[in-house]
Amino acid sequence: MLRKLLISLFVLWHLTVLVFRNPVDIWGDDIGVWFDDDEKHEARAGLKKKYDRIDRNTRRYTRFVGTEQGWTLFGSPLARSGPWPALVILFEDETGTLVKSLNEVVPGRFLRLGMARQRKLEDHLASAQAAKNLGGEETELWEHWVQQTLARWKSEHPDDPRTIAELHFVSRRCRYLQPGEPLEYDDIVQTHVASYTPDAKLIRE
Repeated sequence: MLRKLLISLFVLWHLTVLVFRNPVDIWGDDIGVWFDDDEKHEARAGLKKKYDRIDRNTRRYTRFVGTEQGWTLFGSPLARSGPWPALVILFEDETGTLVKSLNEVVPGRFLRLGMARQRKLEDHLASAQAAKNLGGEETELWEHWVQQTLARWKSEHPDDPRTIAELHFVSRRCRYLQPGEPLEYDDIVQTHVASYTPDAKLIRE
């Protein structure tokens, strides 16, 4: 009986978490606007504290058990652009270089084999929504990506004598082409996300 009770409680808890998390993952921005309404902000302050606590704890739980994917993956509207991370290396001689992601699109080459999990990770890191959490509990993800990309650049340029002054994580976003459009990707928008020290530690701005 005790075992059945514990299993039932766990299933009930897990279902409750999913019922809460899925609407929050889909409409989180709208919910935030509702709480921040200027006219009713004070009246909703207490409710917002409870909401934030539940939001924080359920997010941690879903990440721990690996069920943090919201239903937005299957819903409309479909994405009309895609982001890729990139690393800008600035040197002490005031020169610089751009190190693109290995997953960044190449015109005419759309078939990709392998690196699927890496692409999903990079899509997350380069997204505007994820960048809002930079400096929080996922900070190490960005730092690790910067370290790995810097190490790749160093291995490809072992004889470069320049001294690194600063690193910048940027997001490069390209819109998806409409049917019939030529394969031209000259409209990539590059956005600064965060700055790092030469040893890939986040510079908190």
